[in-house]
Amino acid sequence: MKKTLFFVLVLSISIFSTSCGDTDTGDSGNTGDTGNSGNTGNTGNTGNTGNTGNTGNTGNTGNTGNTGNTGDNDIPDDDVECPNGIDYYDCDIADVCEGIEGGKCVGDTLYYCGNPVDPCAEGSQTFSTDCTASGGHCYSPHENGCGGKCVSDDTCTEGEKRCATNTETEAVEICEDGTWTFFENCDDYCSDGECEVSDDLKPNIYLYPQETQQISVVINFPKGGHVTVSEPVYGNGWNVTVTPDGIIDDEYTFLFYESVQPDLWQKNNGWVVETETLEDFFVTTLENYGFKGNEITDFIEWWVPRLVDFPYYIIYPQIATDIEILNVLNILPAPESILRFRFYISGSDSPFHKIDIPKAPEPFERNGFTVTEWGVILGSPVN
Repeated sequence: MKKTLFFVLVLSISIFSTSCGDTDTGDSGNTGDTGNSGNTGNTGNTGNTGNTGNTGNTGNTGNTGNTGNTGDNDIPDDDVECPNGIDYYDCDIADVCEGIEGGKCVGDTLYYCGNPVDPCAEGSQTFSTDCTASGGHCYSPHENGCGGKCVSDDTCTEGEKRCATNTETEAVEICEDGTWTFFENCDDYCSDGECEVSDDLKPNIYLYPQETQQISVVINFPKGGHVTVSEPVYGNGWNVTVTPDGIIDDEYTFLFYESVQPDLWQKNNGWVVETETLEDFFVTTLENYGFKGNEITDFIEWWVPRLVDFPYYIIYPQIATDIEILNVLNILPAPESILRFRFYISGSDSPFHKIDIPKAPEPFERNGFTVTEWGVILGSPVN
C-alpha cells in the first residue's frame, strides 16, 4: 500500500518538472504519408450553355428510296380554269365513246377528252369546240353523239339529219350524195334532227255559263302546234252561243278538237293500270279531279273500248300547269272556274315500272261560269 502511494507521488513530480521546463519548439518532423481520399462531394449546379459551334460539313446524300405506289388518276372536277382559255369539261362525257374515233356532239358543241392527269396541258384536257363559230355544226353518226366532228353547213355526211332552216314549217332534212334533201315534215317542232311531236286526241271542252250568251274560245300553242280536227269547225277560233246547261249552238254538248304540239308532257308520276280495270280507274280518277255526269260518261264511252292492245297501261296525269306549257285556252268572257286535265297513256306488256304515284288533287269547286276539259295523248309503248 505504501509502495503504491510513493510511486504515484514520484510520477506526479516528474510530470510537473517536465511541464515547467524549457519551452523552445523542436524541428518539424517529416510530413506523414498522405491519408486516404475522402468521399466525392455532391455535383455542383450545371453551368451556362456555351455558344453554338460552327455547322459541320453536309454529309453524303443517302441512297434513293424505293418508288412508292402509283396514286389514282382521278378525273378533276369540271370547274378547272385553264390559262390557255380552253374550258375543261368532265371527261365522263367521253367515257361512253371509248373505242370510237372522234369526239362527242352535244348539240352543236364538240367535246373530246384527253389525259386527265394535267387537264390544262395542251392536248390533255377535254376540249370543247362550238362548231357554229366556224359556220358549221356538230355531226355524229351515233344516237349518243359519239364519233362527233365539226362539219361545214355547206357540206354534209351521208345519212346525217338536221332540222331544216329554210322552210316555213318545221321539217327534217337528210344528207344524200353530199346534198341536204327533205326527209320528214315535223308540222311544228324539230329538235336535233328529229321530229318531236305528240297528238292531243279528242279533247272535249264543256262550257257552263250562268246565262245564255256568246262565248269566244281561241287555242294558242306557245311551243308550236295547231288544231288538226274540230267540231264545230274551229277556223281561227270558236264563237258560239251556249246555254247554262252546256248546249252549244243548239246542237253540241262540247267543243271537240285534236292538235299536234311538241311532246313535252310530264312523265315523272303516274300509275300502272291493268287493262281489265281501266273503266273503274278512269271513273274514280276523273271524279277525284272534279269531273262529273256526262263529262265522265263521254270519256268512258270513247276511250275504254279503244285501249285494248296491251295488258297494262302506264298513265301519266297532266294537270293545268302541264297543259298550259303547250296549250293555252283564251276564253271570253273569262270563266270563274276552269278545270283542264289530260291522260298521257302508253301501253306495256309488263306491270313492273318504276314510277312515282301522283299527289291527290285539290278539290275543284264550280263557281259561276265554269269550263271543264279532258283529253288523251297516246304515247309510244313502253317495255
